[in-house]
Amino acid sequence: MLVEDPDRAVDNPTPDDCERGLAEARQLAEKIVRGEGEPMQLANAIYWAGWNNGGFAGPSDDPTCPELNDVAATFVQLVDILEIYQDKVKAKSWLVAQIREAAEAYLEGKPWPESLTAPYPPEA
Repeated sequence: MLVEDPDRAVDNPTPDDCERGLAEARQLAEKIVRGEGEPMQLANAIYWAGWNNGGFAGPSDDPTCPELNDVAATFVQLVDILEIYQDKVKAKSWLVAQIREAAEAYLEGKPWPESLTAPYPPEA
């Protein structure tokens, strides 16, 4: 399910808003790990969970919901890169694996995989 409703976005999030966004992100990450649904759509939905629940509220260097901001920003970067390389089979496969690794790291409370610091897929 993709939620793209900018009118729903929270401008002044409360701790409950931040937690709701994190809960949505966790549910979506669990689907990625279980292989339920299309990884790019689920990763994009994680971004929207962040956007709609205040993950991008506040200044960029000090967001109101920093953990939600971090997870939403990480997944939207992967989606953006996947959109660029979606026609290249090898690159798309690598990026889908990166989305899964990021979802696993998020759910386990681990740091993002090192490969996400420069998420450029191998040549197709």
